[in-house]
Amino acid sequence: MLLSVSRLNKLYDGKIAIKDINFTIKKGEIIGLVGENGAGKTSTIKSILKLIHHDGGVTKFEGEEYNNIFDIENKISYIPDEPIFYNNLTCLDNIKFIGRIFSNDTDIFNEKYISLVKKFDFEKHLNKYPEELSKGNKQKLMIILGTLQKFRLMIADEPFTGLDPVQIKVLKEHFISIKNEGNSVMISTHLLDIAESICDRVVIIDKGIVVEQDTIKNLKEKYKADRLEIVYLKIKGKEEWI
Repeated sequence: MLLSVSRLNKLYDGKIAIKDINFTIKKGEIIGLVGENGAGKTSTIKSILKLIHHDGGVTKFEGEEYNNIFDIENKISYIPDEPIFYNNLTCLDNIKFIGRIFSNDTDIFNEKYISLVKKFDFEKHLNKYPEELSKGNKQKLMIILGTLQKFRLMIADEPFTGLDPVQIKVLKEHFISIKNEGNSVMISTHLLDIAESICDRVVIIDKGIVVEQDTIKNLKEKYKADRLEIVYLKIKGKEEWI
């Protein structure tokens, strides 16, 4: 098992954000953390990454418990829902800064970043500063930076935000290529059609609680649905919307 999350809890000012979150991620799979805005997806992710203090629970990477973000350095890469850059550096300098931190071989790193820049049609933005980019292009830069880091698991929080249909397709194929290389991906999203198209399994979270988790095939059979959207609406008790 690559990552296991057991009984994860988080309170904000005494109010429950997430409660008893349990799930696992296997090597070489794409898992979707699915739920509406405010369901607890980002709190779950930040608790896993130790970016916020959680109020109970255990997280393990390859069977070993970890207690801070430095324990998972070079193991988990994170694409946040709000991009974070060095705004005083150009996009290219942001990329090269990552190279200086995570790569010992300049030629291999340069080959990799050039390939990613081409894949995401980002060449014309390299000499711009991040604040000059559109929301979609900021997202593409964050994806490039996240992929350049060393990782066994990529966690991406709402990674499709701001992308046009062509770039959504490119990003879906990108995640599949990461899986095919033997690594794993967890995406959080409220876009159920996208989750259905690329995820091996989904964890459905509602009001801070995991209400279902399984393969999409099994969930569709259980809820007698032909789409993940219908599964979700039935779980939410919104049959009148179907």
